[in-house]
Amino acid sequence: MKITHVFALASLICVGLLMDGPRLEAAECADQTPNRNAYFGDLHVHTSFSHDAYTFGVRKGPRAAYRFALGEPIDLVPYGILGAPSRTVQLAPGRELDFAAVTDHAEFLGPTRACAIPTSFTYFTKECRDFRRSFLPFRKPQLRRVCEAYPVGCDNGEINAWKVTVKAANEFNKPCQFTTFPGYEWTGTRQDTSATIAAIHRNVIFRTGEVPERAVSALEVVTPEGLWNALRAECSEREDIDCDALAIPHAPAQSSGWMFEPVDSEGVPLTAPLAELRAKMEAVVEMTQIKGTAECSVAINIEDEACAFELFRVPEQPLGFVREGLKEGLRQEALIGVNPFRFGMIGSTDTHNGTPGMVGETDERLDVGHLDEGGYEGWTGWWDSMPQLRLLSYFIEYSAGSLAGIWATENTRDA
Repeated sequence: MKITHVFALASLICVGLLMDGPRLEAAECADQTPNRNAYFGDLHVHTSFSHDAYTFGVRKGPRAAYRFALGEPIDLVPYGILGAPSRTVQLAPGRELDFAAVTDHAEFLGPTRACAIPTSFTYFTKECRDFRRSFLPFRKPQLRRVCEAYPVGCDNGEINAWKVTVKAANEFNKPCQFTTFPGYEWTGTRQDTSATIAAIHRNVIFRTGEVPERAVSALEVVTPEGLWNALRAECSEREDIDCDALAIPHAPAQSSGWMFEPVDSEGVPLTAPLAELRAKMEAVVEMTQIKGTAECSVAINIEDEACAFELFRVPEQPLGFVREGLKEGLRQEALIGVNPFRFGMIGSTDTHNGTPGMVGETDERLDVGHLDEGGYEGWTGWWDSMPQLRLLSYFIEYSAGSLAGIWATENTRDA
């Protein structure tokens, strides 16, 4: 059984421990049990609403992603001259998800959507035309200029894009059958002493359909503690809406060791109150995804066969490894009385194709529960749309992704 595909089996978490706030009325599903059931899903999914996915050629939005999670087919790029898709993929029967969250980048959420809709105020601007013509990822200057030149249109686009995202999550949420959570990715970065840009990304997952008016992005809130405080002020501490949120760090090995460094964003050692806030807001970590597991160093684990397969190569920064974060948490508990890194662990995909749960295809020749990566169709639109592109690039270090596993009394948001 491949670790990257079924990692969550060994790291199931109790979501009841993660969500605070008022309890919702239980749906009393037919399979409700105090002993809890195991449910599987994907909490890291990008669609055409993400600026990078759009430049990869992806044109499917949140609603298509949720339909895919439920077993419906989805078209993938590249598209032909007349717009016909080159590929159509579908989850294998029996591999439909129990839960999912679309987590498009909060950064440039508005202008990305505004530039993609012909009826939008900004569609025919030079900046949007340049963005749509781009075949390179992360063409952010054009999007910045959209907001600078047309702040009203950008602002409205952002609000609308987030509302469409939330509306899709609420539309597809079916208690006892399929659970969805409104969400987005806060794509924070940090520069280390060697000028390396470190990823300190978080996926923000909301417990209910009542959410803040905006998705807080790293363009406005540049630190993790700033994100936590913004979520408290705009969500969990508000009395007018039933809102609660969880921030899930992901791909910690790409953080250059910052993810579990026991300091704040100014380099000051953690205090007990800040450690308590982090433990509350980040009670789970996504430790494995498409970008490989990255949880072991080839240099020190050369005898471990798991370290020689789909391992994303990262600099030797121990505090970017989840296992080192857990140990650091124990040290901090002894030092300041609070463990900031006491968390559950999940996997997800980080697909940018709008394909939650696509981690390979079932193979009838193998035992039940095994997957075959031979049917994997990539995750970044045209960039890795063919096996040759995946084999002849740095994608060779990537995996087909993972699933999140959760113990819950029933398949509902509240549970």
